[in-house]
Amino acid sequence: MLSGMTTPTTPRAILAGNIAAARGRRRLQQSDLADRMRELGWKWVRQTVGEVENNQRRLTAEEVFGLSVALETSISALMAPVDDDKVVEFPSGLELSVTAVQMLARGLSDIGVTWHGNKPVLNVPAEPVERFRQAFGGGDSVSLRQDQDKLKPVVAAIVTSGLGVLVGRRHDGKPPWTFIAGEQDAVQDESPADTAVREVKEETGLRVTAGEVIGERVHPKTGRTMIYLAARPTRGTDVIVGDEDELAEVRWISLAEADELLPGMFGPVREHLARELGEAGD
Repeated sequence: MLSGMTTPTTPRAILAGNIAAARGRRRLQQSDLADRMRELGWKWVRQTVGEVENNQRRLTAEEVFGLSVALETSISALMAPVDDDKVVEFPSGLELSVTAVQMLARGLSDIGVTWHGNKPVLNVPAEPVERFRQAFGGGDSVSLRQDQDKLKPVVAAIVTSGLGVLVGRRHDGKPPWTFIAGEQDAVQDESPADTAVREVKEETGLRVTAGEVIGERVHPKTGRTMIYLAARPTRGTDVIVGDEDELAEVRWISLAEADELLPGMFGPVREHLARELGEAGD
């Protein structure tokens, strides 16, 4: 047992909480989500959503797939527990640390349980730090922190104005150009909108208001959960390099320049920019 005095959560409870949170981020009513699910072919009503979010109804695998589409998020984001959960319990009573389940949900690790024949065997020590270190194959405190950071969502602010979209050029060139982005601060209980506003102010000196979530994905190169938020300036459009250690330059660019400087742009972001900047693109 991993929990000790900790009350474990369950996979179904994780889904229920994540569905409610994703719906809230998109400012959807329960009836809106039901409408979207009906459009996808499921006979849902508002009460169905309420039962799911209150952990009173089991979901099929097909419904989870449909919810990821309806909520514009990833299946892995719906399945991943939050840090506050601590321990996840399976129907058999088997318990896994939240760290192990988070990594499994995001496809970043298949370590946590090994099988002797058809019997599961926990592959994690008792201490939380040691559990995490073993799950990632050991390493010093620096690499451990780096691995823990993989669990934090990265919020990218897609800031647009009459001058274009705001981007920064990185010193390390990884990648060379990027939208203004940063990790969500779970310790401060930040919302994605809070993170977007803070990061833009810190990195560019610009004050913005955050709008709707454009989309979410697990980044194909980094494995990080990315949340893309629309944002608009509130007090002018002058920008500076606020984080000189990370950024060499910040500036407004056109959609055509964005296509050139940020190849492989996330589709929903590209579509948002085309609408906001009034450019059809090539």
